[in-house]
Amino acid sequence: MKWFCFHGVLQEDLNNVRNHWNTHRIRPSRYGTVPGVPDVLYYLPQHSGSFDCKISVSAEKVREMEIQLIDDHSVESELNIYQEYFHYVMDNENYYYPNNAEEAVELFQKLLAIAGS
Repeated sequence: MKWFCFHGVLQEDLNNVRNHWNTHRIRPSRYGTVPGVPDVLYYLPQHSGSFDCKISVSAEKVREMEIQLIDDHSVESELNIYQEYFHYVMDNENYYYPNNAEEAVELFQKLLAIAGS
């Protein structure tokens, strides 16, 4: 239930940190840091005098990972049942999804009260 209440708020903060970090300018440093904007350094390495270091992954490795995901899916589907229930409660009680930590705490307390009744 905590995850349901807080995951959207947490994800939004994580997205903001990612966007800020990947679009800020790194200054030149004597410690071997490459100066520039991380997104530009990654997607356009030739602009900083570097080269593309990505490694291709074989189709076999991709299939191997897909199988692993399918095996993990049984745990995920059990969690989805709870998520569906929480969405059902949200709709029926006319609750709104939280936009900040305070609203997430309020929602958590409301859902706890419903679960306790």
